[in-house]
Amino acid sequence: MFEFLGSLVAGVTGSAQRQSGDDAPQTDDSDGGEWTADRHDPREWEMDGDHTPEAWRERATVGTVVESVMNGLGYPVFIVDDEGYFTKLNAEARDLFDREPGQLYGDSLFDYDEADNSVMRNVLETGEPVRNLEDTVVVNGDEIPVSRTVMPFHGPNGDVVGALEINRDISERVELEAREEQLEAYQSEVLGELEQSLDALAKGDFTVEAEVREPDADFEAIRNVYREFDDMAADLNYAVANTREALRDAREHAVELDSIASTLNDASQQARDAIVDIERSSEQVSSVADEQADRSERAEANVSELSATVEEIAATAKQIDRLAEEAADLASDGSEDAAVAIERMEAAMEASERNREVVQSLEEQMDVINEMTELIDEIADQTSLLALNANIEAARAGDGGDGFKVVADEVKALAEEAKDAVAEISENVANLKDGIDTTADAIEESNQEVERGAAVVEDVVDRIDDIDDAIAETNHGLSEITDATEDQAKSAETVHTLVEEVADSSDDVSARMQQVSAGVQQQRESVTDVADRSDAVDDIADEMAAALDPFCLDGDEDASLGDDSLSSDAADD
Repeated sequence: MFEFLGSLVAGVTGSAQRQSGDDAPQTDDSDGGEWTADRHDPREWEMDGDHTPEAWRERATVGTVVESVMNGLGYPVFIVDDEGYFTKLNAEARDLFDREPGQLYGDSLFDYDEADNSVMRNVLETGEPVRNLEDTVVVNGDEIPVSRTVMPFHGPNGDVVGALEINRDISERVELEAREEQLEAYQSEVLGELEQSLDALAKGDFTVEAEVREPDADFEAIRNVYREFDDMAADLNYAVANTREALRDAREHAVELDSIASTLNDASQQARDAIVDIERSSEQVSSVADEQADRSERAEANVSELSATVEEIAATAKQIDRLAEEAADLASDGSEDAAVAIERMEAAMEASERNREVVQSLEEQMDVINEMTELIDEIADQTSLLALNANIEAARAGDGGDGFKVVADEVKALAEEAKDAVAEISENVANLKDGIDTTADAIEESNQEVERGAAVVEDVVDRIDDIDDAIAETNHGLSEITDATEDQAKSAETVHTLVEEVADSSDDVSARMQQVSAGVQQQRESVTDVADRSDAVDDIADEMAAALDPFCLDGDEDASLGDDSLSSDAADD
């Protein structure tokens, strides 16, 4: 732009922008011709017809060319002479400086202070141009940022005869740059705050609440950024709140699991003790039955020798009778032990039933508490309404009701606090009721396990009764053997038959006792499995509590998820 204007004026006048020194265009006046400003001789141009390229200079003047350029640039432009007096001013310059047509002509630029006039003074004094200098001009008290370009005009002798100044309004660009700086600063600030919140979350602090402040500036881009960050913070807070509640529930469940595991361990130990007693009695009965079977076999062998001696038969019969009595005694003892085991299991079932009744009572009490909290909530609403009415009456009373208004405000505040407290109590009661329901389900499951154990023990009792019946039959057979000794010949076959029956009965007792032993072993395995599961539940509860401990869920807790001590413990594990 600068070179274009200089060459244009020089082209019109041939001397208005002439330079001096070694860089000045050379002229050849021998033929009366002259070089143009672009160092070309118009006489060398080849043109068709009689057209002469220099002919337009005869019809144009410096004034008309400069006027046309100034009006066509679209920027505020003015020209001053070498003393700083205005000589030309386009419409854009008048608008920039808020002047009417005709004003400023003949006035000195240095009499005005809208801009830094030292720039123009320096150009007029040195002849050095100034290009794209960012500055401000003051119009009606307002500063307008502009880009200033000042171009000196030189006379035929190289002296400065004036200067042209272009002032481009760069308000929009400056405003955009300022907005970009404000937007970057705001984004950096918000991202820093969000980063602090995320760092706290990474350490396990779930009490953080991300907040995004509204920007000080007000333009569309920064408002859009604020809305995006605010939505992001809201989503983050929602996720943190949900996670915090889930972790709090997990803590409560860990405590409940630990309590349930302890209860199951106690019940399992009692069941194991009862099973040990049953096994001991069963082993005794089985041992006696085996002995009886062996002796029956010997008795059967001795029957073939009945003809040899009746005394041996009688002695053997008495011995068998004594063993039968011992077997009956052992069977009776086993039956009594089994009855004790059943009584213990029934006591355990009754205790579980009482626990279930206590849990039901707790649920009913929770319902009563809910009704009370609803009543308190209604009272708080009515209190707030009364406080509002009191404020209205105080306002009607004027200055005399100020004290009453203060009291009413305090009552209203207390009512609101009570309402908030009731809401928190209701939430806690709901969580407690969920825990009670879980406990009731665990008690019901324990009752079912105890009932199954009692059924197995009752089956053992039934089998012991069968053993007792078999022993009674043995006693009856021994009586017949004793009677048969009076007639050895006639009773030998009968004794043989009876001894076989005794042997069969003993085998049957032994087989049944094996079944009892197998059933008891299954019961032992079931109880052991329950105990193992109880231990596993207890371990899981401990692991859950340890895993949840580093998280901060309330204001009075500290987050320690990223501590070095925890990392070393995890490595040891």
